Amino acid sequence: MSTTRSPRRTARAGAAGAVAVALLAGGVLAAGPADAKAGRVEKRGSCSPSGSWKLKAGPENGKIEIEYEVHAKSGQRWKVVIKDNGVTRVNTTKKTVAGVFHVRKVVTNLKGTDVITAKATNLVTGATCSGSVRY
Repeated sequence: MSTTRSPRRTARAGAAGAVAVALLAGGVLAAGPADAKAGRVEKRGSCSPSGSWKLKAGPENGKIEIEYEVHAKSGQRWKVVIKDNGVTRVNTTKKTVAGVFHVRKVVTNLKGTDVITAKATNLVTGATCSGSVRY
């Protein structure tokens, strides 16, 4: 039995391979939902009545890294709650040092789009900083 391919069969196999390579290179073929979450997302906003916040989400070894930052007057204490699709991932108190505090948490990447919300409430003044990102 011969293992030699006919010229027609070889040409078809080569053409199919070339099409697959072109589609992959052009991003037409995707490996699945994980690839849709390949980049980072970031939003910024203002606090009420003053200050600002930044919320970021991005990939971290198959999970999601969430970073939340609030800029406000130094020495203030804040209650911080971060949720992912309604599930509380962070519930803590932070104090602004040099006018800022940071919270970082790595969480499981849930199926579908993750809606990550973050809210900080000043424990003395009641000021709030809140926002959300879709990842």
